[in-house]
Amino acid sequence: MSGGAALVKDHPFFRTVDWGDVISRRNPGPIIPPVRYPGDAQCFDAYPEDDGEGHDEYTADMARQYDHCFDDF
Repeated sequence: MSGGAALVKDHPFFRTVDWGDVISRRNPGPIIPPVRYPGDAQCFDAYPEDDGEGHDEYTADMARQYDHCFDDF
């Protein structure tokens, strides 16, 4: 995208943003979740443990077909 970050920063939506404060981390977050202890995950949805069912096995044929897509990953 030509213009890069400057194009985004100049958008009317960000008109009131003080970018110096953003860079200096002086802005409080828009949502500050309550944290009772390190690792507190009360604000995250709970999901059942993954039992491995429903996942396709990554076969040698799939590796030959797709591994090149991740050479630089």
